[in-house]
Amino acid sequence: MLLLGCLGGSRASWSSRDGLLWDEAGRVGVPDLAAQGWERTRIDESDLAFLRPGADVIAMRLRCGQAEPSTPLRWQSRGLWLGIPRSDFQSREILWKGRKAFEMTAESDGLAVRTLLIEASSSCRLELAHVAQVGADTATADFERFLAAVQLGPAQ
Repeated sequence: MLLLGCLGGSRASWSSRDGLLWDEAGRVGVPDLAAQGWERTRIDESDLAFLRPGADVIAMRLRCGQAEPSTPLRWQSRGLWLGIPRSDFQSREILWKGRKAFEMTAESDGLAVRTLLIEASSSCRLELAHVAQVGADTATADFERFLAAVQLGPAQ
């Protein structure tokens, strides 16, 4: 897939608790989509990835201690978009559950791509990527439900 290979960095380990998969330090909990019929898959450089065959992919990575807190999220997110021309995507800064976040969306090669970089804490960033076929009826709603279920530990 276009950008998912760009989720570089070290892998966090995740364990199941209260219906979510949590990183080892309890900073981030994400829905276990395998319990909802998705396939857990491996995508180079991501911590977790889920595939719904014939539909879409959601991948994520937790990065801690790698970026200066003063580096804008816009610049930290640029690695998620390697290979997609800058003119093809839209970007915006948002607040996500009260946290700073940077969102980018695009359509390229028949795929709808959305990334979200969330400031999970003062030293951690959660990178999320969603890829689906353009026009997939349920893809946007599925990703929104996934995002709504993500839990972040206390800001540090």
